[in-house]
Amino acid sequence: MRYIIAALQITRAALAMTAVADVWVLMLLHLPGEKPLLHPLWQFLTAGLSALFLYAFGMSLNDVLDARRDRVFAPWRPLPAGRMTAPAATILSLCLLLMGLFCAGALGAIQNQSVIPWPLLVAFGSAALIVFYNGVGKFLGPVGLITLGLIRACNCLMGNVHAHNFLPSMVLMSHVILFSVIGYRLESKRPRLRQRDYVLLFAVPLTLLVGMIGVMAYWHELNARWLRLGLGPIVVAVSFYAFVAWKIFQHRQEPRQRGEQIIRLGMFCMFIYDGSILLANGQYEAALLILVLFTLSLGLFYLMKSIGRGLPAVKPHYRMRSKMG
Repeated sequence: MRYIIAALQITRAALAMTAVADVWVLMLLHLPGEKPLLHPLWQFLTAGLSALFLYAFGMSLNDVLDARRDRVFAPWRPLPAGRMTAPAATILSLCLLLMGLFCAGALGAIQNQSVIPWPLLVAFGSAALIVFYNGVGKFLGPVGLITLGLIRACNCLMGNVHAHNFLPSMVLMSHVILFSVIGYRLESKRPRLRQRDYVLLFAVPLTLLVGMIGVMAYWHELNARWLRLGLGPIVVAVSFYAFVAWKIFQHRQEPRQRGEQIIRLGMFCMFIYDGSILLANGQYEAALLILVLFTLSLGLFYLMKSIGRGLPAVKPHYRMRSKMG
């Protein structure tokens, strides 16, 4: 049983549901005024599993590569705490990658809409970005933060690579970059962000967003009805970042704790973004499905949190042993 708990912890299983919601919302979403596309159950299943496995792969790979650092800064995690061995975590990570790619390939075979296996190509792109981020990107400041957003954008398109899905995926990408920057700053991560880094972090998502709008306009898929779909995400964004601003100026918690909490809340907010898009489009039953995923994710999160309270308390230690001692 403890191995299952360790696997759920190392893969961040509760937050992995956000990746599933992002894939499903773009499979369910249809252009305003048009009939929805019909996706068989197997397409939803394979697309959701591919997103779930790739997210879990990224999280487990992160812990495998950071095992030495986590012994000092995060000793409560499964690897430094001894609840899972490094070889077992490595095998788990590779299995998750293979299963994610397999499900994406199966999705492409089920759809059979084009000679180009789009789901598999998108999955390969997501996996490549995940490896880049964990191996190099997270040490490059703004490059790593932008990579996180690109991973989310690729994940969104797994089930339905279509021009009208580019705009929502860019919105979700921008959200990931923004709350990640806030968390990065509050947690005092290295390297420190400079003024030009903030300019880059603002310019790249904005350029991609404008570019996607241009692509949709070129393919005649941009119309005034899209403004209605934007109302939901706008309300969610204003509410969330107003709360974040209030949280930043609180002094009841240490900045690092506030940063971790903002990142966690930003991830759960992805469900609200997804549901608001569907609600604004009048797809109430589809929005209910996202709500179910959100409930499952939240329930699993609190379950893992309660299990974590029963584990031995391990605190980080920052005191370095002197060579002269």
